[in-house]
Amino acid sequence: LPCQLYRVPDVLTWGIMEKNGENVNFNFDNADWEVKNLKAVGRTQLHPFLGYAPEWLKPIDVEFQTKEKFWRDYVRAVVKRYKGQVRYWELFNEPPWHAFQDWGKNGKTVMFSMLKDLAEIAREEDPGAKVVAPGFTDGTDLSHIVEPIIKDGGDRYLDVYNFHDYQSWDLAAALKLRPEFDQKVEEGPAMAHMALLRKYKIDKPLFISECGGNISPATEELQRIKAMQWLRTNFIWLAAGIKGIEQYEFMDYPHEQLPSLFNMMRHSDHFKLPMFTAFREIIKTMTGAEPLVPATTLSQAQARYAIFNREHEQIVALWNCESFPVTLKLGFPKGEVLEIEEKTFNYQGDEFFSMKRFAPPVSDRYEVKLMPYQARLITCLKESVSPIPLKVDYVSGKKKLSASMVKNEQSTAFELTLSNLSDAPIAVKAELNGKTDEISLAPYETSKKTLPLDGAQNLLLRYFDPASNGNVCNEYFLRP
Repeated sequence: LPCQLYRVPDVLTWGIMEKNGENVNFNFDNADWEVKNLKAVGRTQLHPFLGYAPEWLKPIDVEFQTKEKFWRDYVRAVVKRYKGQVRYWELFNEPPWHAFQDWGKNGKTVMFSMLKDLAEIAREEDPGAKVVAPGFTDGTDLSHIVEPIIKDGGDRYLDVYNFHDYQSWDLAAALKLRPEFDQKVEEGPAMAHMALLRKYKIDKPLFISECGGNISPATEELQRIKAMQWLRTNFIWLAAGIKGIEQYEFMDYPHEQLPSLFNMMRHSDHFKLPMFTAFREIIKTMTGAEPLVPATTLSQAQARYAIFNREHEQIVALWNCESFPVTLKLGFPKGEVLEIEEKTFNYQGDEFFSMKRFAPPVSDRYEVKLMPYQARLITCLKESVSPIPLKVDYVSGKKKLSASMVKNEQSTAFELTLSNLSDAPIAVKAELNGKTDEISLAPYETSKKTLPLDGAQNLLLRYFDPASNGNVCNEYFLRP
C-alpha cells in the first residue's frame, strides 16, 4: 500500500543554509539522498516544510527586514533544485517552534511576509508548485493567525490549507468506539478549520499533515481500540472533504540520532502498534486473512514481517527498510507445509517476480533475500487449518535475540525458546497474564522455558542490553 503523500523529514528546512564567516552556502546532501530515494521507490507526492531557521538567523522576527533576503535566497535555491520532484511546499511546521522572540506581537506580520515570498518565488520557478499553509496546532491559531491572514488577502498566496489534529490521545481511550468519540472528532479543530474556509467561501484543499497519537497502549485490546479510533477519524475527515491525511508516526522522522531510513514509522514512537493494528484490520476485512501476530520488527536491522492465516494458507509479508540487502529464514514444522508461493514487490506495488516451490525438509529453513526497500509475500499451503508456529530470524544483520514459541501438543503449555546471538550477555523479560519471568542469557546461549497457557493469547517479550543502561532494545508479541 504505497502512500500517495509523504511529508519529507526536516532535511529541506531553512536550516540547510550554512554560514562560514562571510560566506553562505547550502548543504543539500541529506535532502538529495531523501528526495532521490523517495522518487525511486514509489510514485509519492513529496511535501517538505521549510521554515525552521538556522541558529544564526534566530529569532527571525527580530529585524526580519534584514533577514528576509536570506529567506528569499533559500526558497529560490530549494525550489529551483527540486523543481519537478517536489510538488507541495509547506511554509512552516508548527510555528513559532522556538524561532520567534515575540510570536504574539510579530507572528502574523512575519508569517505573512514569509508566505508571500514563498508563493511568489515558488510559482515563478515552478508554475506547477503548490504552496501549503503552516501546520498550525492550536484551535486559537485559527482565529489569531489563519483568519487574519485570510482577511489581509493571504488566501491568494495559498493553494492548500493545513492543520495538525491528534484525536487519538489518552483521553479518547475512555470513549472507546461509542458515538461520543465521533462527536469529539466532529467538534475538533480540523472540522473548525473546514468551517472557517466555508465562512470565507474558500474552495481549496485542507491537509491534516499530522494526526495519530502519542500514548503507548497498555493492552492489545486498547491498541485495537485506538487503531479503530484512528481509522474512524480518517473516515469522518474524508467524508467532510479533507483531501490529505498524513499519519505522523508512520514515517522515519529524525527527532532522534538514527540514520535516515525509509521506515514505516520512526523507531521511538509508542503509537506504532495501533497503526499496524489499523492496517491489519483493513487487510482482514479486504482479504479474509486473520492476523496471527502484530507486525514485528526484526531487531535493529529494520526488516519487518507480519503473518496472516486464511483457510489452508499461511501468508507471510516481509519488507526491508534498509539501504542494503537483508537475508531472512523461515522455519516450519515438519509435515505441515506442502508448497510455497513467493511474490516480490517494489514500493510501487508492482509485482516483478513470482515462483512456486515445495517446502524444504524441516532441517532446512526457507531462506529469503530482500533487496533494499523490497517487499515479499510468501504463501505457505498446508494440510491442517491450525496456524503454523512459524519462526522468522535474521541470518545477516545486527540481531541479538532469536525468539520462538510453540504449543506443546501433550500438555496445556507452550515452550519458549530464546537464543542470544551476540557475544555479550543480555537479559530477557517474558510477561504473560501479568506475571513476569526474567531470563539471563550468556553469549550465544540458548534457553528453553515451559509456560502454562491458562487461556493466554499473547506473550509480551522484552530484551535488554546491559550496554544500554537497562533500556529496552526490542519487544516481541508472540502467540502460541
